[in-house]
Amino acid sequence: KLFVQLLTHIHQSPEICIEASSESFSVRSFHKADDGAMAVDGTGARFMQTALSVNIQEFEQYEYVSSAPNEELIFCVKDVRSHCILL
Repeated sequence: KLFVQLLTHIHQSPEICIEASSESFSVRSFHKADDGAMAVDGTGARFMQTALSVNIQEFEQYEYVSSAPNEELIFCVKDVRSHCILL
């Protein structure tokens, strides 16, 4: 439920980047030409970079399983939202 609420704050971004570790979780908008707070796409449109960090204690269940100290995953926003609606 918390994850779905986080997605409502990501606007005008075709993809999101999820960064997770055993101690932290964050979601941010992702644009391929990410070079600061304002990214520009091929048409010259500007996008605001949105980043949200969440204390892992706020999740009903949080389990980080990886041999790496942290992971960064990039997803299509539409795919993630449609999957969350089905849950």
